[in-house]
Amino acid sequence: MKAHLLLLAIATIGMLGCSSEPASAPVETPAPTTESPDHEEDVTELPPLKIGDYEVHANYEGPLADGHFNFHVTGPEFAAIRQWVGPEDAEGVVVGRAQVLSDHIHAGVEMPKPIPPDPRLWIEIETQDGERMKGSLPLQ
Repeated sequence: MKAHLLLLAIATIGMLGCSSEPASAPVETPAPTTESPDHEEDVTELPPLKIGDYEVHANYEGPLADGHFNFHVTGPEFAAIRQWVGPEDAEGVVVGRAQVLSDHIHAGVEMPKPIPPDPRLWIEIETQDGERMKGSLPLQ
């Protein structure tokens, strides 16, 4: 049994070391554009938002009713980002947790139907220490 594991380990190491691919160069993060690479729809930029030591740049892709939001967050590391559209206390709405991707943060927000006349996007940042801070942006 030990001999089989040793042979498997040697074969795996040999295969990893025999790559004909050159080492890849560092990848640069593309600058935000006004057109989404995944969708052929327009992107609407929202004003920057300061939440504690964090600065959030947000946008949404396509129609507001679709709820496709993206964030770029600068500042210290954070544990989670949550978002919702509705009242500050989030009563009666779905609060979602944003997905951290390699170059941005994506959030699918369940939009209220109908969208209220003065909708606000609420963003809550949870720090590594568990502190929660929030701020909001007008959507129209």
